[in-house]
Amino acid sequence: MDALRANVPSASGTAGGELPHQLKLLCLAPERPDFAPLILQLDAADRGAPVIQWCATPSEAMARLRDETFHCIIVADARSRADGASLFADVFAGAFDRTTPDECRAAVERPSENAANGEWASEERSRGDAGRDAAAYDAFDVIDAVRSSGCREPIVLLSPGMTEGDWELLARSDAEVLVSRVMWASAALWPTIRRALNRYRLHLEVSRLESVQRQRVDRERREAEQLLAHQAALLGTLGRARRSDGFRPVPGGTAGGGGVWVEPSHEADAVAERVRAAVGRLRAPEPLRRYYHELLRSYVIMGSGNLADEIGQLADVLRASGIGPADAFALHVATVYELIRGLGQRSTRHVMTRADLLVIELLLHMSGAGDADRTQQHLSERAQMPDSDGMPKAA
Repeated sequence: MDALRANVPSASGTAGGELPHQLKLLCLAPERPDFAPLILQLDAADRGAPVIQWCATPSEAMARLRDETFHCIIVADARSRADGASLFADVFAGAFDRTTPDECRAAVERPSENAANGEWASEERSRGDAGRDAAAYDAFDVIDAVRSSGCREPIVLLSPGMTEGDWELLARSDAEVLVSRVMWASAALWPTIRRALNRYRLHLEVSRLESVQRQRVDRERREAEQLLAHQAALLGTLGRARRSDGFRPVPGGTAGGGGVWVEPSHEADAVAERVRAAVGRLRAPEPLRRYYHELLRSYVIMGSGNLADEIGQLADVLRASGIGPADAFALHVATVYELIRGLGQRSTRHVMTRADLLVIELLLHMSGAGDADRTQQHLSERAQMPDSDGMPKAA
């Protein structure tokens, strides 16, 4: 897996030059296959000589997987023995018309007579009767065992034929399949392996991007909660010392407000506590809170283009209700906190940016209306002041 992770492909995943030059393959088959056709295909594709390890039993293959990593795992269906590969090669060569069913059956039953130089019956058969015992394994059980062990390397299933039940099992398995009567001699073996490698490499790339996305969302969520904690702390530190519960000065800071303040280890608890404290100080009625929540959601989606009148009307309602800027800011902090807690894995950066713009616009409306009232009151008072001759000034 590590060898393949070092060469993550582009989004297309089809560029053969991005694949490893020398493949390391683990092959599971009840009898040793003839790897010459596969080696010739790799050579024609400008690949180096592959490192192929053959296992006759699933237990041996699992032991190899515990100790080593491979670029691809090839599992041959035990229902078709590799002993008949030379016969199927003859069929490809055009000898089918002179091969009777009885001769086919005899060739499969007598592999040592049919294979050249007795290779299939004699080479590396020190395992004794392991080959006969290996024919009993189920390829789909092997694939499930490999995946259950945590191995994510690509798997190619070689089968001479598939039933409806086999296709159903294959649909649940994370594996490519090559259906061919010639099995290891198939000209489609290398293209199938290449497709499995590209699919696996794309899976790695998607997993990496998903991990980066999750980390970014988590980081933005923490930053948003920290910002809300600081905003809630502003409401609690008005008229009090800089230090408050849940903050501590870092080395080099001062307790008088000139240092750097960091969040404690229990960030979520500290944020929730501060927001609850801010909500506890609210004097806004529940219908007004719900209205502000809907206004904030609309502002996040639409922006301020069509909501300027609603924001101005809200500022007038807040002032008429006796709610000042501090209480309006507390209402904003509590509403934003509820909103970002319901975002799930969606980004909070956009929400926080729009929310900051909304509260700035709201407070500007409130302060602007207050300044206008104070100016009007000042002009009225000045108009009532008598001039030097004792008469009120003309307005």
